[in-house]
Amino acid sequence: MHSSLNQLTQSLSSRSLDWLRQKVMELPDPCPADHPDIGALALATRMAPVLSGYYGRTSPLEVIVLRRLTADVVRDACLRIIKGERGQSDQNLVLASRLVAPHDPICQMACATLADDGSVLLSTRVILSDDPMLWAVAEQALTLPLPELTEDHICSLTKLLINMFSSGAKRPRLSRAKSFTKIFDNLQIMADWAFEQGCTNAMALTAFSLRLIDPDYDISEIIAELAQSQCPDGSFPAQIGEADDRQDFATGNLPTLLCTLAMHVSLHYRWHRPAPVATSDQAYRDAIKTCAETASDLLADRCPTLEQAAILGRATGRDWISKSDAIFGILCPTEAENLARICFRDPVSARHIRRLIVLPDIPAPRGILKIEADWLRGKPVMIKGALPKSLVVLWTRAAKANDTTSFMRCVRIALHFGVCDVTPQIRIAARRIAAQSLVWSKSDDLDTVMQKLMTLILLAQLFQPCHQLEAAA
Repeated sequence: MHSSLNQLTQSLSSRSLDWLRQKVMELPDPCPADHPDIGALALATRMAPVLSGYYGRTSPLEVIVLRRLTADVVRDACLRIIKGERGQSDQNLVLASRLVAPHDPICQMACATLADDGSVLLSTRVILSDDPMLWAVAEQALTLPLPELTEDHICSLTKLLINMFSSGAKRPRLSRAKSFTKIFDNLQIMADWAFEQGCTNAMALTAFSLRLIDPDYDISEIIAELAQSQCPDGSFPAQIGEADDRQDFATGNLPTLLCTLAMHVSLHYRWHRPAPVATSDQAYRDAIKTCAETASDLLADRCPTLEQAAILGRATGRDWISKSDAIFGILCPTEAENLARICFRDPVSARHIRRLIVLPDIPAPRGILKIEADWLRGKPVMIKGALPKSLVVLWTRAAKANDTTSFMRCVRIALHFGVCDVTPQIRIAARRIAAQSLVWSKSDDLDTVMQKLMTLILLAQLFQPCHQLEAAA
């Protein structure tokens, strides 16, 4: 790009960033969830790390948005997503959580819920999932011959491509190298259409996308056209040649952000920071850690009961049994059954109990109770293969009906099988139950928190890979 245009682009980019800064700082501190501009703020929060990636250091926008968008607002939006709501503002807030609250297990579960939901836009799902089937569908969508073009169609395809590239942080692996050529040809057609129609958003997105495919592609003509349309206040209008004296945040936010991104990629060419960390797949482990810390705080200096010690031992991997006032005691059959249920498939907690507790004979145990009792005593136990179809049907039915009791009963049965191949509805319901276990109220006593902790342990055992669960212990 010519040096004079480079200087102009730098100046226009600074003006647009200043407009965004002013609009964000005009919002309440912190911005409440019901504010009309919360969606615009969430979108700016999503895109701020991209500006930082091309800038090479933290962008001023990234600092500013964190002064207005709090983790509590993002967490509430994540809870709504987990419960089944799909508002666009909430989805933007969930994606913004990767900057605002990346280690919050509820936010991690909300991201995974969106990735599993087929009704969510494909361009959103590819940000949150590395599922090969999903990426194959995305590749096909980008390489198909273009129909009659519209602004919405161009924006949809370019956003999908940008998200597959992680906005430039990495290059996706497509099934064939020829796919890049087809995508590039389609992008050129879309760029010509957007230029002729004067669509600001489509022009900025296609310019950005062309640079992702070919970092040396000359987008100076598009940048020069966009530069002429900047409003006096520093924002950009939705249509070239329709500049207004002043735009509000909701109206000017999207085109201004997209034009700023296009100008950044024209100035800095390539991504200059480490690639963003993918959404954590250890949300259950993090949830267990959070809940166990709460239970430990409530327990304070008191001696735990035997059941409490067993649950905390499973959650932390430490020997809580020796801290219990029931060590070297003799249990009744009912107590032994409860401990067997708590310790099933966890060798560490079962070994601690066998070492310090006298276990009674359980009279004629049958079914899963016998297997759990044998595990507690250290006897050989056979874990079956794949889940029976009848169990999956009942489990899915409980998930759709929000029947937590029946769902957790199915969880307990599923622990007796080695292969846990479940439906998306079951995974989504599991995250919903786990998220509910992380929502505290002032009336929650130690027993309630322990029950929530045990629920999280059972869910983690099924839905978090075994090596991760062992690492958590």
